[in-house]
Amino acid sequence: MMSPRLLAVLCAVLCFATAFGWDKEGHEAIGMTAMSALKGKALQQVKRLMGGKDVVDISDWAHKVNKLYPWTEKLHFQPQTEWGCKLDFNNCPANVCLVNALKHFYGRLTNKKVGETANLKYPEDMKLTDADALKFLISLIADMHQPMHLGFATDDCGREFNATYRGQPSSLYEIFDTKLVQTSVTERPGFWYGGWTHVNAVKQLFETEKAEWQSKDHEMFDKWAEENVQTACTKIYKDPSSNERIASGFAVSPHDGAAPEAVAPARER
Repeated sequence: MMSPRLLAVLCAVLCFATAFGWDKEGHEAIGMTAMSALKGKALQQVKRLMGGKDVVDISDWAHKVNKLYPWTEKLHFQPQTEWGCKLDFNNCPANVCLVNALKHFYGRLTNKKVGETANLKYPEDMKLTDADALKFLISLIADMHQPMHLGFATDDCGREFNATYRGQPSSLYEIFDTKLVQTSVTERPGFWYGGWTHVNAVKQLFETEKAEWQSKDHEMFDKWAEENVQTACTKIYKDPSSNERIASGFAVSPHDGAAPEAVAPARER
């Protein structure tokens, strides 16, 4: 079992580490930020549970699990009612969805009661260790802060929403999950490999969230999810420059490393 207090530090770190993107490179950046904040017993427990590895080393672990056990992919998403714009659990059969999974793995690691909705049943051939539970927790917190993981059920969280990125066909989900990260790495290497991945870049917010966790505990998962539902609903499914709902074929064209209003939500998260 991992200490609830120490695990709270990790959760708060990961919340504010999700600063730009969510593919492999994005997860690595998240990991670097988290590791810059973990110290003492918290760092020792993470290292012990993961056999000497750290958060950066497991950036693509969940994707490998998804290939072995395809049903686990649904743990990374929580499809929302179209234009409901409020966190709901209407598409969580058998509790298989993002927020419920977060609570499940957190409860397993801390032996805390986190509610009936956190009960998950694994296939008989799937055996998870505490290290696996921690890896899931790390990956899912990062995914929750990619707003399209809480996109509309009607377009499969943006994966069936046709758009274009710099003139090339793409899905709305892919733009925010991959394209914006790749553009930043390629065109702004000084920024990407600079000091933005250190926790000091978000120190005040990190300390505030860490303190809030002490009173709200796992309820913070709902808060963070609600924030990202709002981001998806008001800043991605709507054009921030006009506040109008976007339609199929919506074009995103960042240029010269700038952050036009259409891509600002990714940088904000």
